[in-house]
Amino acid sequence: MIVRFLKTEEITEERWRGMWESLSAERQQKARTCGTGKGQLQSVAAGFLLETMLKESKIDPPYHYKTTENGRPYLLLPDGGCGEERGIFFSISHTDGMVACALDHGPVGIDVEPLDEKKAGRLGKRISGRFFTEEEKRYLEEIMCREKDGKISDFTQAFYSIWTCKEAAAKFLDQPLTKVIGRVNCVKRVSEQNSPERQEYVLRKELMCDGQQMRLRFMREKGNAADYMVAICSAAENGGENH
Repeated sequence: MIVRFLKTEEITEERWRGMWESLSAERQQKARTCGTGKGQLQSVAAGFLLETMLKESKIDPPYHYKTTENGRPYLLLPDGGCGEERGIFFSISHTDGMVACALDHGPVGIDVEPLDEKKAGRLGKRISGRFFTEEEKRYLEEIMCREKDGKISDFTQAFYSIWTCKEAAAKFLDQPLTKVIGRVNCVKRVSEQNSPERQEYVLRKELMCDGQQMRLRFMREKGNAADYMVAICSAAENGGENH
């Protein structure tokens, strides 16, 4: 798997022009539909990142794309074949200030979100109450109990770990987020090492949903104005964990 990031805040006008000129006609057309502001910048940056990674992986242009019924993009090869049938899978995520792309030989989903403490503090409990599993809620509650001096940094990181996990899993599964958000459980309960009778909640390293096994990875990427939480779901190598 190849994972790359691009900080959109560092893109100068000159670099933007170079990126635009390097894009395939289809990615240029997609960017045009995003207007002229941050949306277009993110679309151009995402297309540039993807097509640079394709070239580095010896997958030569021209690049053509289609989407599945649920909207997941995939590469259409020059001979008309589907890139996924030849082991070419990719996933893109972008948010204010950052673009991320993952390229793999099997299904993959990536999501990136800024670690916004104000938003997590304002919306975290409400969102988790509506959409998170019982284990995920208990995980957040344990972290809240450990917080000191009113800081929410640990809670913010935990909240966005779960949220990005669900977004990445939805992309991996090629399903709308609304259909998987309550069925993807990112947290498990384990016995503490020195006190087997006591239980604690931890983030999973592997997931299972709809009979599909996923390997889960988290990364923290530093931006100019914020730090970002990144979750990546890819095909599990040795079977996923059970709920």
